[in-house]
Amino acid sequence: MRNFITYHTPQAYSKQFNEYSNLLNLKNANVISALIFGVSVLARILYTISIDDLTKLKAFKELSINNYTQIICSLLFFIITYLALKSNKISLARKRTLVIVFICYLLTAAYALSYIISRYNTKNTLSALLMGIFMVGLFFSLEKKEANITLGYFLLIYFLGIFFSNITLPEKLANGVSSLLLSIVLYCSSRYCYFIKSNQFVQIKQLEEKNNEINLLNNEKNEIMAFVAHDLRGPLNNIDALSQMILLDDKYHKEAGMINKASNHAKTIIDDIIDVAKIGSSKLKLQRLDLNDILQNIIHKWNADASRNIAFTVQKPNSFIYCDPSKIERVIDNLISNAIKFSQKEKPIDILLDINEKTVSLSIKDYGIGIPIDMQVYLFDQFSKAGRQGLMGEKSTGLGLHISYKVIEQHQGKLSVNSKENEGTTFTIQLPLASA
Repeated sequence: MRNFITYHTPQAYSKQFNEYSNLLNLKNANVISALIFGVSVLARILYTISIDDLTKLKAFKELSINNYTQIICSLLFFIITYLALKSNKISLARKRTLVIVFICYLLTAAYALSYIISRYNTKNTLSALLMGIFMVGLFFSLEKKEANITLGYFLLIYFLGIFFSNITLPEKLANGVSSLLLSIVLYCSSRYCYFIKSNQFVQIKQLEEKNNEINLLNNEKNEIMAFVAHDLRGPLNNIDALSQMILLDDKYHKEAGMINKASNHAKTIIDDIIDVAKIGSSKLKLQRLDLNDILQNIIHKWNADASRNIAFTVQKPNSFIYCDPSKIERVIDNLISNAIKFSQKEKPIDILLDINEKTVSLSIKDYGIGIPIDMQVYLFDQFSKAGRQGLMGEKSTGLGLHISYKVIEQHQGKLSVNSKENEGTTFTIQLPLASA
């Protein structure tokens, strides 16, 4: 581990961290000054209520003066730090200076209270001072120069207090040793706080940079995929056209039929690749629509084209959502197509639409071969390992469910699956309800 005493924020992140830590320091100074003001005012109220009993204390006069001082100073620092946080005209150097002044005030206040208490109660001599040191070390991130200034000020007030105290020379020496030990605690805790916060900041920034690089590479990858896929369409269209011409003359031509089928499958893969490349870069064309109406049209189309019983078992009116209708239709079409592909002809496909408090839930259920549990982990991956041939030999690109998942994610929704082998599969889409 790097030495936290001599640690400096790496130069590449130094300016950013200085701005961040200075803002954080100012916020902490503002909050701490507010807390000191609140406690001091409360103490003054208690003084007023119990004035007769408190005046009997030997330290009452000094404590009373100290209390008034804390009320005035803490209020003043609260106002100044508040204005500094709100103003963009105050330079970073001045804000940093304000933080150092506040820290010196905090140490002075803690030392003054400890000094007063120590004159009459030696058991609690360092309690207030240790609290001040703890607050500085924990809540303020100071650069090495600032930590040195703080340390120097702390030693100065401590030695001045010892010098002007009416105590014996051995007691002064003992207090001097104590001051050195406390200064070590203050300096080490301050530097360690800086070290921890700086490291965290640098790690976060490095992660952000890596994420930006990954996103950039991912976009470049998608652009290349889309470019290659687009250029492959031309030759495939020619192959498809030639195979169709042969089939027009001889519809039983085996080789031409195979070529035509393969080219159509290749074009499907290309379309899917282009869709994958577009996901995330294309904007949704959102409309406020009733999902019930969208489903009615889709099911009517499938019942007309397929020799399967697709049952819309529950209808829920006013299932309004904000969606891109073409993309939502594609997702539902893909899920119905999969249900048909992986279930026997005599088995029905059940579609259930339900409304919860804040979401619309759409379930598409088949009673087919189901999905093995070990495949379900990869189901929504790009070029998924879970891709399988349908019961009639239909090929899979491994992209359909990935595209569907991403489209639903774009709509702030969720696509999930529940499946058991030889019992069937249920895909559930959850989308947020549109406000009335």
